Amino acid sequence: MNQKLNWFAWVSVIIIGIISCIKFIHEPDVWWQIRTGQWILENGQVPKTDIFSYTFLNEPWINVKWFAEVLMAGVNNLFGPEWLILLQIGCIILILLFSFKMSQVVFKRKNAKELTVPRIGIMLAGLLLLITINYRMNSRPEMFSHLLVIVFLYYLYTYSLSKSNWLYIIIPLQILWTNTHEAFGMGIVLILIFLFAHWTEYLFFRKEKPIRFTIIGFLAIFSTAINPNGAKMIAHPFNIFGQLSENKFTTELLGYKDAAFWQYQAYVMLIVFILCVFYFLKLKKGKLYGLEGVVNLVGLPYLLILIAFFYLSLTAFRNIPFFMIVTTPLIANFVDSKVKTEKSGRYYTILLMSFFIYGIIASNTFYEKFLPREKFGIGVNAETTPIGAANFLKANQIKGKGFVDYLSSAYFLYELQPDYKSFIDLRDLDVFHTTFFEHTFRVYQAPESPLTSGQTLWEYYKELDEFNYIVLLNSPPFKPLNNLLVHTDDSFELVYADNLNSVYLRQNNDHQNLINDFGLLNGKNDVYHQISEYNNSTMAETISKILWPFNRPEDAEKTSLLRNLYYQYIGVSPPKLGLSNG
Repeated sequence: MNQKLNWFAWVSVIIIGIISCIKFIHEPDVWWQIRTGQWILENGQVPKTDIFSYTFLNEPWINVKWFAEVLMAGVNNLFGPEWLILLQIGCIILILLFSFKMSQVVFKRKNAKELTVPRIGIMLAGLLLLITINYRMNSRPEMFSHLLVIVFLYYLYTYSLSKSNWLYIIIPLQILWTNTHEAFGMGIVLILIFLFAHWTEYLFFRKEKPIRFTIIGFLAIFSTAINPNGAKMIAHPFNIFGQLSENKFTTELLGYKDAAFWQYQAYVMLIVFILCVFYFLKLKKGKLYGLEGVVNLVGLPYLLILIAFFYLSLTAFRNIPFFMIVTTPLIANFVDSKVKTEKSGRYYTILLMSFFIYGIIASNTFYEKFLPREKFGIGVNAETTPIGAANFLKANQIKGKGFVDYLSSAYFLYELQPDYKSFIDLRDLDVFHTTFFEHTFRVYQAPESPLTSGQTLWEYYKELDEFNYIVLLNSPPFKPLNNLLVHTDDSFELVYADNLNSVYLRQNNDHQNLINDFGLLNGKNDVYHQISEYNNSTMAETISKILWPFNRPEDAEKTSLLRNLYYQYIGVSPPKLGLSNG
């Protein structure tokens, strides 16, 4: 067997991992995260109270992922936000490499011989992993948790077999995790699962007493206190879990009981779990393995981790990647157990599969079919980023209190620094109370709800904060408030719109000239603008072109249709004055 062919096939899988990370930045979270990292670099400290909103200013803020935000700000400051993909690429390469190393360890547990080259199993499992978790590979701090979960698993599992001194590495890794992403509690869970399993194996299967592992494990758990917020972070995972049960404002947190959960990723996860069960319960001389047989096969810790992470994946759609990552080494060994002989044709098949996957990702065929929010290339997605609205506010020096929707405000924190303060933003329940979120969403969707005071909900909000301007998304959840502002509320005038946002100014002397120049004024002026492109770097555009030369810029013929759809959305006949310049 030509070992070079093995490695060529494995490298093709890693290339698919890299290509899977190269996508336009569209997640609004990254903007406030970059801005937070910039603030930390500028001030030399991690904020412990809110510094970005005027509604919860100086209220407590436990910012767990501050170190990830510093890394993101560093990349942004050096190269630009479109290059955040470099962090994601680094994480996914390491995930694949540690999955390969973990599969080697599982293989060695079952076989006396050493596995020296990648086999067909890890390649197929790696490709399956990349296709399944692509939807979460979006350059957010979560990528570090994806990486650390397989790194933790590898070092904990390796110690279970060889009692390696590398176990000590989980202490600094837990410290790193605690300061990088709120899923750091998974590190604690992994340690406790291994701890429980080792003591169980000692008591019931005559294994070695795990004294050393217990000491190092508890040191790692208590090292969680090494962070800007101290020992309170040891219990913080329970607070985060409570937040997840309260947070109903994002679909990524929906669980298996919700229909939106059951997308292709969930079905793949379910199939993988079933395959793992078959792997554990496979026949041996016509009989099923008992518990001791399963323990000898892969170890009790891995069995418990499989169950725990399957449950975790059922609780929230965004947790599916964690299950897929920890099971990738098992799937690799399951495949290898079925493929007894090595044939070069199988590795040529991997090369062809990689070539095919490269094509459907780079051409956006995969994204158009399964992940329409994604787009291949290096850059910022202007269609999902409120660039035009931010530029309008900046160009016309519009400041003061703004009622900006919770998604658009993330980019404003980045682009309109340091003057802009949000009404609400995507830091969610880390800063803002659940009731505040609920009331704000009610304003979006039912602004004329009556209050006991005789006011409507919108009148109460407007009087409470005396907004100088309003920015709202042009999407169904915001249509009631957009229509109220256009047709009913005379205290604000629509002055700017594009396919993403509507901008309204308060009717006052300071804004009168702007309103005369830009205002809708009962349909007399055309407020709709073409989309404002983000100024991506020349290098980013060049590399995107090299990676897929067949991509062509989208034409602007649909602008007229989008304009008509916008005016239909706000219930106004399109002005006959022509299209404004973007």
